Amino acid sequence: MIEIYLMTAEHTYWKETISFAERCLWKAGSYLAKKMQENEFNEWERVCAVCVNGKVAGFSTFTEKDGLSGQYDFTPFIGFVFVDERYRGKRLSELMIQKIISYAKELGYKKVYIMSGEIGLYEKYGFVKLGDYETIYGFIDQLFVQLIAEVNQDLELLRHLDKLHTTELGVVRIKRNLSLDIDDIAEWCKDKIGSAHSIITRKGKNWYINVNDIVITVNAHSYTIITAHREKR
Repeated sequence: MIEIYLMTAEHTYWKETISFAERCLWKAGSYLAKKMQENEFNEWERVCAVCVNGKVAGFSTFTEKDGLSGQYDFTPFIGFVFVDERYRGKRLSELMIQKIISYAKELGYKKVYIMSGEIGLYEKYGFVKLGDYETIYGFIDQLFVQLIAEVNQDLELLRHLDKLHTTELGVVRIKRNLSLDIDDIAEWCKDKIGSAHSIITRKGKNWYINVNDIVITVNAHSYTIITAHREKR
């Protein structure tokens, strides 16, 4: 029998999950165990445990932030996804992810993120790679996103963020409109488009991305970032 629990410190399986995390072969397990012992989670954050026949077989977390550098505003994150070797092949990771995504949707989130060095794993669960990002640990890791809103019209754009580019005229126009003093305008726009707060709509030949009082216009055929400007009030 397989059961999935989203836990706070008062849950029956909290201490057993700590013990399981301490004993597991994955070195990040001991770090999670310490976080759980000290209950370093906010009001809505959760630790997810998957149990098989009453015994903890794996864990994951759902938190506001993960290992991504603080310069990015992506949120929330699934993290610490681990299943004991004896229970692999039963799609337990997928079950935990589905449970967490359902909870995230209840909280009103439209996107969920995950960081991982795995290639081809989280894509099977519906995630799309946004790119490679600097972590708080000093190395580069992959950032993935999954849309959990009812409308998925922005999925195509997120799947092809690597194609986004702009022209010299576009760079001048965006810098002027937003009073920006940065070198890589295309990368700046990619971060905004992929962030948790972006709302993407398709109208005719263009995508329009509303994020943090800014509207970014992208040609849907060439993936050219045409312009960006402040929203008119």
